[in-house]
Amino acid sequence: MATLFSNQIPSVSNFTDGVPYELGMKFRSATGGQINAIRFWKAPSETGTHVGKIWTATGTLLKSITFTNETASGWQQQVLDTPVNIQANTTYVVSVNANAYYVITYNQLASSITNSDLSSVADGNNGVYNTSSNSFPASSYQNSNYY
Repeated sequence: MATLFSNQIPSVSNFTDGVPYELGMKFRSATGGQINAIRFWKAPSETGTHVGKIWTATGTLLKSITFTNETASGWQQQVLDTPVNIQANTTYVVSVNANAYYVITYNQLASSITNSDLSSVADGNNGVYNTSSNSFPASSYQNSNYY
C-alpha cells in the first residue's frame, strides 16, 4: 500500500488556536487505483472523535470513515470499509477534523511531494482547511502541510 508521506515530520507538533478545523490536502495519482485507508498525524494534546474524508476537487464527499483505536499521538490510520476508486491525474482532497490541536509544517506543500504514483498538488493553494468541521476544506494558508 502506497502512502504519500514517508519521511516527512511536522515542524510544529502540537499547535492550537482554540478553533476546530477540517484540515486536509490536495493529491493525485499518476495511475488509476483505489484508496484503501486514510491516515493523519495526531497532535499529542488532541482528543475526541476524528472522521477522515475523501472529496473530489470541487467538494463532493466520496467517503467518510470514523477513526477507531487511536493512539495518543502520531500517525493514525483507518482502513475504509469499501475502497474509493480514483482516476489517474485527477485531483482529490483528503481531510480529517481537528477538535483543538493539530500538527503543521508551513510551506511544505508549495512544491510537490511525490512517493511512488502519489503526489501532492503544488498549485499555490494546497494544505487546505475549513473552520467548520465536516465541511469541504478549500481555504489555504502558506501551503501548510497538516499531515
